[in-house]
Amino acid sequence: MTLTSLALVPGLVVLIYVAIQVTQIRRLMQRGIEIRTVSEHGEAPPVLHVELLNPLQVARSESSVGGVLGKVSPALIQRHVAQRVAEELMVSFRERGIEARISIDVYR
Repeated sequence: MTLTSLALVPGLVVLIYVAIQVTQIRRLMQRGIEIRTVSEHGEAPPVLHVELLNPLQVARSESSVGGVLGKVSPALIQRHVAQRVAEELMVSFRERGIEARISIDVYR
């Protein structure tokens, strides 16, 4: 190998790394998962943001009472569905050995 060939190796490695990252991001985006870079500095763990898009439909499909209460108090049902989803996620995480903190943001 010549000196010129050796100089090209780091650039090739970076190019391959970027190509792999782009492929992974495309796969996640196809599944409806968005990746945002919040900060380039620091060592904070990654944060997942989940937005429940159809909590009233979920309540109706899982409980006949949920559908009725959703018409009377949609905010209450939305919070209840969010709590149930959070509980199910925590159970799944614990089973897999994933340490996580889940919080529910309620906007008014």
